[in-house]
Amino acid sequence: MAANIPGSFIVHNKLNGLEFRQTFTFKVLSNYTPSYVAVYEKGDGRLEWMSLQGTPDHFTRWFDDMIARINPGNPLRGNYRGTLYSMNELAVFTDHANDYGRTISMKNADPQGGFPYQLGEYTGTVKGNVYKGTEQLLRFSDVTFGYGASKYLIMNKVLYVFNGLDRKLPIYNEQTFVKSRDVKQAMSSKQFQRFKKITFVLHNDGRVGCYHVYNDEMQWVTVNGQTLRLDSLAGCFTEATGLGANQSYNVYLVGRQGTQYKMYQFLVKYVSRVVQPASLVRIMDVDAAFAASVKRWWGSFGENYGFYLQGNSVYRFDYYEMTSFQPSLAQNIITFGSEYEVVDVLPQITGSGLRDEDYLTVALLYDRAKNTSSLLCLQHRVGSTYSPVYRYYSGPRCMALASAFNHGIF
Repeated sequence: MAANIPGSFIVHNKLNGLEFRQTFTFKVLSNYTPSYVAVYEKGDGRLEWMSLQGTPDHFTRWFDDMIARINPGNPLRGNYRGTLYSMNELAVFTDHANDYGRTISMKNADPQGGFPYQLGEYTGTVKGNVYKGTEQLLRFSDVTFGYGASKYLIMNKVLYVFNGLDRKLPIYNEQTFVKSRDVKQAMSSKQFQRFKKITFVLHNDGRVGCYHVYNDEMQWVTVNGQTLRLDSLAGCFTEATGLGANQSYNVYLVGRQGTQYKMYQFLVKYVSRVVQPASLVRIMDVDAAFAASVKRWWGSFGENYGFYLQGNSVYRFDYYEMTSFQPSLAQNIITFGSEYEVVDVLPQITGSGLRDEDYLTVALLYDRAKNTSSLLCLQHRVGSTYSPVYRYYSGPRCMALASAFNHGIF
């Protein structure tokens, strides 16, 4: 993988001795250039990434253990804390001092454009390339990026929010991109991040705020005239309205206070394309033992269905005109085998061609026995029919997937 290699083309006429000479430069491109990227954890605790080429329904080639291939003497260590992806670089956040993760080139070098790093080479460390402040001990959580939505992370109890349309990795310090301080959790809907952008922010004193885009002010969420207070955020999903951005929608938040769980329905209303404070519609009780057993909540793109993951089972419920939440009315649409760990569930694969009307939910599975990861699609529009639209194996436990086409994490 080298650029600006000099070369020349020479034509020599043996009859008259005339010679034509053309000089040029060329570069050797990497055969590792990804269409999709997978970040995963090895059995020995090392973090790695894989280059996947082709499309999700037919990956033509894949190259695993890219760090070991290109940076064999400098492994990426630490517990995984999240991933951000941009046009040029992948940032993998960890708890490993003093680098706290690495930034990695995702393109061929362009020295004339000011980017000298070949694909797969380290471009720097998270502390230094992304975070440029003075704090020494860094604690990251809730590192989140949905293309078109605001991307955010919590570091040392401070919520930093960045422009979701910016295709470069964020650069920040203690004074820049601060949305709120003394933050415990941040949570947004897994689906519709581009169009229904509300993000709930839980503070350590229990107060819950929210914001909608990266450059607006956070507002306190009120219930009956008082700021909503919770101990934890358990889940969030938004309504499938069939409408685009800056249109009114309902959002459902599951939260815990003490030993009680409740589902809060809020209306996010727009007037002349200007967002208004989220207003409470209703509060629904959720059984505490049941709520504590649910790992994920999400919603459908195309229909008024909500979903939750309990154990290894996916359940579907109808939230249209719902006035109380009753798990007994939910339909079990798939149960994965006990050999699987469900790492994550999401409504679509960003950039893969699965559109709003496809009614697909994607499950990221880890097979403990085979030590492999699989990506499977659930066609929840037709009830219990489960269709493995595509599958790939990354070997170890997969933590995150990203599309190289639009630079979004899914």
